[in-house]
This record gives sequence, C-alpha cells and structure tokens, in this order.
Amino acid sequence: MGHNHSATMSQRIFKLGLDTGTISLYLLCCGLVDAGDTLSIKNMKGIWNDSQEALVSGLNNLSGHGIIRQVMAHGSEEVIYGLNDENRWRQS
Repeated sequence: MGHNHSATMSQRIFKLGLDTGTISLYLLCCGLVDAGDTLSIKNMKGIWNDSQEALVSGLNNLSGHGIIRQVMAHGSEEVIYGLNDENRWRQS
C-alpha cells in the first residue's frame, strides 16, 4: 500500500554548508517520517551507525538550523522530534 504524501526531503539541505554527519542524520529523519515512523531518538539509534555523541551533535545542528524541533520528551531515550517546513530553516 502506498503513501498519499510526497517525500519530506528537501534538496536545500545540501546548500546549508552542514557537515556530512548532520546531512546523513537529516536523511535518516526524512526516511523515518516517510515510512510513518515516529521521529524519536530510540528509532534513530536503531538505524544510526555512528556514535551517540555524533547523533546528539547532529540533532543539535539540525535543531539549531530550525530543521527539526523537539515536540515531546519523556527522558533522554524518549525524545520525539518533528521536521519543520524548509521555510522555517535558518542559515545558522
């Protein structure tokens, strides 16, 4: 059964000058959202193939640029994020 929405990934991510790890994390987040999964640290850690520190750093970078926002938190493992529309993104 197909999805009735378009993919969430924006090509603009490649024009912000972000490091490769942060871009990879953004792509991972888009994949989770497109699959209908919750954008949570728990779900990200199941796919992320780098260190916990790199995951946290990437989340901080994405948040700092307005690309993601925290929508809920119940402890450090149960943080849930949402992707912002690209018109809310910031250069720095």
